[in-house]
Amino acid sequence: MKKIGLFSCFGLSALLAAAALAQTPPSAAPPTLPTDPAALLQLGSKVNGLHGPGLNPWHVRASWQILDDKGQPLHHGTYEEWWAADDEFKVDLVADGFHQIRWATAQGDFTSGDPGWPAWVFTFVQNTLLDPLPDGGGSSDTRLKFESTSRPTPSGVCVLAGEKHEKRVTGKFCFTDGKAAIRLNAGAVTQANFDGIMEFHDRFLARAVHLLRVGMPAIEMYLDAVDDLVPAPGEFNPPANAVAAPPWAHVPKGMIIGKRLSGEDLFYPSRTERQRGYTVIELWGVIGLDGRLRNAEIIGAPAELQQQAPATMKTWRFEVSKLNGVPIEAAASIMIEIETL
Repeated sequence: MKKIGLFSCFGLSALLAAAALAQTPPSAAPPTLPTDPAALLQLGSKVNGLHGPGLNPWHVRASWQILDDKGQPLHHGTYEEWWAADDEFKVDLVADGFHQIRWATAQGDFTSGDPGWPAWVFTFVQNTLLDPLPDGGGSSDTRLKFESTSRPTPSGVCVLAGEKHEKRVTGKFCFTDGKAAIRLNAGAVTQANFDGIMEFHDRFLARAVHLLRVGMPAIEMYLDAVDDLVPAPGEFNPPANAVAAPPWAHVPKGMIIGKRLSGEDLFYPSRTERQRGYTVIELWGVIGLDGRLRNAEIIGAPAELQQQAPATMKTWRFEVSKLNGVPIEAAASIMIEIETL
């Protein structure tokens, strides 16, 4: 079993040149994208989303909906955040029959409203707004290359990612506008398309994102508002009825997500017409203090695997996650690669 985070970046390692963020006069030629794929991914991870140094306090609001196979809405909700620092922000989450407010403070995270962990769709929206192409760290097993042999151009380029010893492509990242603005992030089971790119605080944000998932309903997200914030005194102080909660948004440094220790494996039904190959499913769930996976949701998987996954996941046991050495509950994205026979 292999585990990676959603929208992981497969070994980004090069340094970002400050000149890539400079504003270009209309009469000047568009800035040149890096000609090394690792450098392009590193640049993209820094200039897309609301994260990193140099940000002033901000406020953002987005709406989302889950669509059936005919494009009709199944569920909908909103995500709203007021941010001043990584340990000073408030998030308001609304969905069908669910409303929860979360605060991050120097003393820890707090929550009020409906109890429990938010659904995975909120994690997708949060990642898309804040960190759609996070730096996954260097990896000696990562192979990166441009989709074609031609050099990157201001009109756009795609980077393909995979393991060095495998021919299979496990990720595709496309950029446009000559400034490494992301327009596509595709993995084994998901494909996110970014449209209506805008700039805010020298960062790129998409006004609309469409997420396609293998065997699952699609998700659409729309950026309703983004603006500067002047925090009022006490704006990020949780109310007296708020209760302590494990971190959910802006996972802090020092958190270690537990690995799977035991349990049954998922298997693909044997079919004589199916050639040997690989299929991937992605799950999301909460690893509890007892090592069990709770609130599990399937992000993307063929129908045959969706049927057996719920019972199989009940047998899994994980290492308990830790924050600065202290055991905590933690939400995790789990990707499982299965060899088909």
